[in-house]
Amino acid sequence: MNKITVISDIDGILRQDKKDIELALKKQIQDLCESGNRLIAITGAPLSHIPPILLDYCEMVYAEHGGVCKRGGDVNYLLPIALTDFIKLMGIKTANGRDEINEGVIIIEGERKTGITILFGPAAHYPKITTTADFTAVLNKIKNIVQAEKLPLFIYHGSSDGYSWVDIASTTKAITIGNLIRSGCYGKPFYLGDGDNDYEVMSYCDVIPVGFLNSKSSIRTIARQKGIFINEHAVKGGAAEFFKRAIKGELK
Repeated sequence: MNKITVISDIDGILRQDKKDIELALKKQIQDLCESGNRLIAITGAPLSHIPPILLDYCEMVYAEHGGVCKRGGDVNYLLPIALTDFIKLMGIKTANGRDEINEGVIIIEGERKTGITILFGPAAHYPKITTTADFTAVLNKIKNIVQAEKLPLFIYHGSSDGYSWVDIASTTKAITIGNLIRSGCYGKPFYLGDGDNDYEVMSYCDVIPVGFLNSKSSIRTIARQKGIFINEHAVKGGAAEFFKRAIKGELK
């Protein structure tokens, strides 16, 4: 069987609503890795939000878009000075949970090392917090601060599972995966994704894109054109179908 490298986003691909990964998919992840294939996970979420099965079996886990890397027992990251400046200018006072800035109540999803994520609306993993800040007003403030202060930070925003979010990161998935591929150790990996920050990887890096029914339309298109498109929601059978093919050695 040809050994392959699989790089996967987590939320929206391997799990939904920050819930645990389904037992059957956990078994497939275990089987894939124990058969000599490589699995690498990458997410915008903090390392503390990573399901234990991935920490146990992935060759590497990238959190915070790659700002934090766990490999074996080692966790590596560099604290960006620009992030400290940004937090002060925004008036953010907490590392995890409810916070109140001039624009109103927000949720800080944490705890993070190299970036910060702000949530708006009903987030299932923060059920007791009601936000009041306007998403657009805060997003515009973030963009203005980063631009005016010339901070080397990246801004992502979107919505999922009923709430909206803004990521302020010190790196991007495309930069992280691009550096990984340039190391020459991973060949041309499969990349499973659903969101805008995953499309960036699929467009700029030498990967085989894998899209699903719940992937953004741009990802569905690029997966059909030069990769694999599975016409199922990733969490509701699509990822399981991909891993089944991988374990059987049907992917080259």
